[in-house]
Amino acid sequence: MAGLILCVALLFSGLHETATSAVQESAAQGIGYVEKIVGELKEIRIERDGQPLTPALLLPLQTGDRVTALAPGSELYAQVGNRRVVVTVRNSPYHIPAVDAPPGFITRLRSTLVSMGAKLTTQYVRSSSPVSTSSRGREGPLSLPLIEDGTSRISSNRTMLALAWDGGTPPFQVQILGPGGQPLAAADRDEWRVRLVLPAGGVPPGAIHITVQDRTGDTVRRSIEVVSPESVPAASPALSHQDLPPDLQQVMAADALIQTHRKRWAFEAYQNIAPLADSYEPARLLRDCLEMVPSCYHQ
Repeated sequence: MAGLILCVALLFSGLHETATSAVQESAAQGIGYVEKIVGELKEIRIERDGQPLTPALLLPLQTGDRVTALAPGSELYAQVGNRRVVVTVRNSPYHIPAVDAPPGFITRLRSTLVSMGAKLTTQYVRSSSPVSTSSRGREGPLSLPLIEDGTSRISSNRTMLALAWDGGTPPFQVQILGPGGQPLAAADRDEWRVRLVLPAGGVPPGAIHITVQDRTGDTVRRSIEVVSPESVPAASPALSHQDLPPDLQQVMAADALIQTHRKRWAFEAYQNIAPLADSYEPARLLRDCLEMVPSCYHQ
């Protein structure tokens, strides 16, 4: 585990250097970004003007960048202009082409993309490790790291509640009680995640109480404060431009919300990206990050 932590620390240091160089090159127009990596980072090579770049999620790409998959099974998925490109051993090296209408957000939000991509890449390394603590169903006591008891907040206009826990022995019983102690939702699950339908019309402001119990009777309880939608910090206008793809916009808005006050708003941000996690890699990594202790925000 000590070796893994050192590896992640060194990787993050390298990503910070990448972020610095990327900001310095802000005059160059970005035309794409890295959306997904399959395989070990060392099996992907990205070069710009003959110089290597540290492979990372959300890394902005420019015309002429050279991308190489070095091992069978290694892949890099990139959004280039309005199309997706998959780089494998078979089509390596791949040179990022020019596009007719470069999406402006890649240059405009370059430093934000690099900063957030560093967190997601850290999570990717952790979750790819054979000894990763993010693997569902690992041995250990039942825990609910996603929620800060009495501090986490969600908006009252929620119609569904996504929840995840760790450890314990399946099956699990999940129950949510409203501010007055009234039942809001319940479920039995063999897995470590659930999405619960809340009453029509949302949940009244106040404290709701979540209980998760495993087969052995081990139980965790958490309280969450339900607040008005107006109480949730608004996203930056920079994230509302039409050139920003909706899925990426959701992930970046979630990251911005978390950074306003991680312990208070991480659970609300989790609600926004959980539905995207099965189809969009950055959302999956952010979801997994928020379910872990320490999360990728503990740098």
